[in-house]
Amino acid sequence: MVRTDIDGVKCDYLSQKTWIFEHLTVSSDFCSGNLAHAESDDGTQLDLRTCADMQETPHSTNYRTWFHYSVSGAKKDETIVMCISNLNPQAKMYNQGLKPVYRVGAKGKWERLNTEVTHSCGENKNFQIKFRFRFSGSTEPTFFAFSYPYSFEEVCRRCDEIEKACAATSSRADAAIYCCREVLTRSLEGRRVELLTISDSSGMSSEREAPIPGLFPDAKPDSRPFVFAEKKVYYLSARVHPGESPAQWMWEGFVDFLVNRDDPRAKALRKLFVFKIVPIINPDGVARGHYRADTMGLNLNRSYDNPDPKLHPTIFAVKESIKALSSTGRLKYFVDLHAHATKRG
Repeated sequence: MVRTDIDGVKCDYLSQKTWIFEHLTVSSDFCSGNLAHAESDDGTQLDLRTCADMQETPHSTNYRTWFHYSVSGAKKDETIVMCISNLNPQAKMYNQGLKPVYRVGAKGKWERLNTEVTHSCGENKNFQIKFRFRFSGSTEPTFFAFSYPYSFEEVCRRCDEIEKACAATSSRADAAIYCCREVLTRSLEGRRVELLTISDSSGMSSEREAPIPGLFPDAKPDSRPFVFAEKKVYYLSARVHPGESPAQWMWEGFVDFLVNRDDPRAKALRKLFVFKIVPIINPDGVARGHYRADTMGLNLNRSYDNPDPKLHPTIFAVKESIKALSSTGRLKYFVDLHAHATKRG
């Protein structure tokens, strides 16, 4: 049965499948999961292959670093060797001590592996890593990933929480938070690209921001944010590259700080600025478990010069919204969050 995600998109992807062995089940069939193949001869070792972004499609790429999967059915204290292949050569990271992360259960805490992780590179630059893992015997699956994951569905749920927290009433006027949540556009597969507007109520007029042609498909005349004519705008976006999940954690930390009702620095920022925040620029890539590309096999970060609204709808929408703000003279900062595979810090 094909899984349907939170936005109603059917997720029939090569990167998201399930394999059943004698007593083990390996699965990547969840949002942001990625494995192309799994094998096990005797249950003591799992041989796993990642799925390149858009593998076996006309838009196939060579981006193949992200993996995210679960193992269930392992007995208490059972040790299994895991060999993950079909990776881009990332020896520098592993030489510097990078290790995959794991958690037990869907609500467990992500941790770095505490066992040795070895790596090698064979023919055709087929990079692979290998490690041993001793299972706890939990009835819940144990998840493994390249780095700390943050899925599309998790971001949607976090936006729900942010919206609810901002809407909560406060007896203190200086703690009030203005928040407007909009769908900026839809991705090629139909997933939402959201835009959060966050400030306080000081300087808020009765005028609404003007519609932008081709954007805000779900907007009604009275649903656009109010205008703050005297405030400068700070625009923040994240996750144009799906595998750069640390960018999403930076986004969460930024927004959590910004909506803190008690921190005087957060209050001052809300009083000074209107924050425009796009949580995910490439939701299809994040949902599919891609490392770098969208569903056309494109690195969307190279499409800003002349984005096509039909081929690059998310980049087109971000750029048009920034241009609209810039035309008012209010745009002060634009920050796009990334992570890096070879630089530390």
